[in-house]
Formats: sequence, C-alpha cells, structure tokens
Amino acid sequence: MFNRLAMNSLLSAMALVFSCSLTSWGDETFTLANGLRVRLVPERDPGNVCVVLAVRAGIVQEGKQESHLAHVTEHATVYDLAEAGLAETVKRWFGQGKANAETLGELMYFDLHCKRDELPTGLAIQAARLAKMNYSAATLEREIPRALAEFEHLSRQPGGMGKFALIPFVQAALYGETKVPIRRQTKQIGVQEVRVFHDRSFRVPSATLVVVGDFDATKARQEIEQRLGTLAQNKTATSTRPVLMPGKHRVQWDVPKRHAFVAWRIPEVSASDYPAVWLVGRLLQNRLFDSAARAGAGQFQVYTDLDQMLVIGCEVQDEPSFDAAHRAVMSELERLRQPGGIDRAALRLGCDQLERFQKTNLDEVPLPQGMTRAMARANLELQRLVVQTLVGDWEQFLTKLRAVSSRSAEAAVGKWLSPERACFVEVVPEGGE
Repeated sequence: MFNRLAMNSLLSAMALVFSCSLTSWGDETFTLANGLRVRLVPERDPGNVCVVLAVRAGIVQEGKQESHLAHVTEHATVYDLAEAGLAETVKRWFGQGKANAETLGELMYFDLHCKRDELPTGLAIQAARLAKMNYSAATLEREIPRALAEFEHLSRQPGGMGKFALIPFVQAALYGETKVPIRRQTKQIGVQEVRVFHDRSFRVPSATLVVVGDFDATKARQEIEQRLGTLAQNKTATSTRPVLMPGKHRVQWDVPKRHAFVAWRIPEVSASDYPAVWLVGRLLQNRLFDSAARAGAGQFQVYTDLDQMLVIGCEVQDEPSFDAAHRAVMSELERLRQPGGIDRAALRLGCDQLERFQKTNLDEVPLPQGMTRAMARANLELQRLVVQTLVGDWEQFLTKLRAVSSRSAEAAVGKWLSPERACFVEVVPEGGE
C-alpha cells in the first residue's frame, strides 16, 4: 500500500555484502492438514515479530476486464475483517505503521510488525483474511481513491509504473483486449467484484504464512494450528484463463506511458526444462541491464515465472523504442542459444547469489533507520516467497537449479524462448496508433 523505500535501501546494502558468511537460522517449514504452508524463521530481535501472509492473488490472476481489481481488493482486505475487534485492531496498527500490504504480479501479501505478546492477535488477523471478509461499499469509497492515488503517483515517476504496467499486458496478452481504461474501470469496482476475486484467489492450499522474529516456536505452532489449521479448504474453483499465444498485440490505456513486453509460455514447474528456463531468466536480467540505454528504454524487468510465463518488460520513450527494446531482448537470447553462449560459472553464480541472499548475516548489514532485524529478515523472506509460491519446496528447487548444465540451458532457450513462440505487447496511451 506504500512504496518500500526502507526495503529498497536494505536490498541495496545487501548487494554490497554478498561475501558475508552464511548462517543457519533454525527455520522450520511445514504444511497443515488443510494445505496451508507455514514457515517459522527465528531471528535474534528481542520482543519483535513479523507475520506475513501471501496468497496467489496478484495482477496475473485478474480476469478479463478486471483491471486493477487485485490492488483494490488488497486495500479492502487490509480493513474489512468480519470480526469487529480485529478490524479495529488492524486499523490502529496500520495507523502506527505496524500493518502493510502489497500486490505484485504473481501474488499479494499482508505483513504485520508486532510485539512478541501480540503474535496471537497477528495470527488471528491473518486467519481472518483467508476466511470470509465483510467487504463494504463504505470501505471501497474510501480505498479506491487511495489506490488510484498510488497509481497516479507512480505514473509521474520515470519508470515508476513497474508492476502496474502488467495490468494492460495481462489484458492484451491473455484476453485480447485492445483498450484498458484503468482509471475509469477502477472507479466502477463494487463489493461483489471484490468478493468474487477474494473467494476464488484467497485459497488456503495455495497460501503461505511466515512468522519471523523472537517467538517460542512450540507455542507459535500451537497457535497456528488452532487459528489457521481449522480453516476449511476453499471450495470455489479457481477461474481458468487463456494460454499465452505468440504474436504481436497493441493495447491502449489511460496512462501517459509506453511499455514494451516480450513473453513466452514456459514449461510447468514439474517439467525437466523448468529449472533451466528459470535460470536463463536470471541471466537475462543481468545481461539486459546494460542494454536498456542502448534501446532507449528504462531498465528491463524480467519475471522468471509469472504464472507459467516468462515476461520481460520495460518503459520506452517513443514509438521507435518499441522495436529497439524488442531487438535488445531477442539479441541477448540469440547469444544465449548459441553453443557456448551460456557459461556454467554464470549459472552457478546465479544459484550461489540466490542462496546467499536468503541467508544474509544481518550482523554485517547496516539496517535502514527504523527497521528492526525481524523486519529485515521478513523482507528477505518475501523475496523467497515470490519464488516458493510458484515452485514449492525451496531447497528441492535449489538442488534442481544446481543440476542445470550449460548445454541443457542452451537447449531450453532454443525450445521455449524462440522468436516464433514470442508474444510481443506494446502498451500505449489512449489515442496512440
């Protein structure tokens, strides 16, 4: 619901200390009988705890003509808990900076920063968000302008739209929409649309709960079993969406920004090629960093798996920049698919950085002012959540990544990321031709 400047400062600091020693945190991961995944991460931070709930309710889960519905649902879900006492508590916590939420491309998360003795209340709040909500028109009347204000603020920043640029991409690439009037559609979102999106997306078996900080693991597990283990598995079937198809699409939105996207459908997580494609996405992010200026574009953002799609996007300045951005992406892929184009050391470095980042020793990182160790560790866990929500067991996935060879990665590029399988999307302001 607000920009995480402190988190960005933390991540920048950590990028400078990848040489720090790895540490074992005594973390524990398990799954409740109802399918909810839980992760307990002790952190040396007396009295401070963070509770994070992540659900598969990101921008890519929006259906046809549902633009901006995920973000509006996030705002309403922060407040509209069915139990009045919990709703009042979370309202107070938000005012104190102890509660926040964010909508990403592939998931939505809610985080609470509280004291050790407030952990039961924090767990009750997160459990309530997975249960039936008490969405109201009054909340939407207040929160829709706030959601649009965030949107407007980012639209005025160079390269600021970030994840929100995925809204027209999803509508164009998956549903064939050519016009996406986000501002006007947002103002028309009602209680029923939010309820339907919540019911189909906030599913217990696809959600993850993470507790970080100073807590008694045995008591925490008991509380989790009591408050979240009793939640019923959702019966509402998830909506199906079209498969990404190759070709070129052009979509208009009511924002004065241009964005270029290239995307491919990628194999399922269980497929043997998936780890190779995922690592190639990481390599592309690094290699495209220097290509942005040459393409007359903002920094490229690579989504290694946006719900079974590899998506590369960037803001562009003018019409010629669309072709330049597309050429920059396809040129890098051509280099990668050539024999010897992928260095085994680069693959290994991608794995090492992924693991080392997760196990950063906070004793060696200067934390931003006002950020506790529990908050810093929770921010690291959020990076892990983005991956783990899609791939399942983290350690097993890391093992698969380490088994990827240069030859198998090059073959995967040729098979899955070929020019003929690419989907090109150009996002232009209304009236753009």
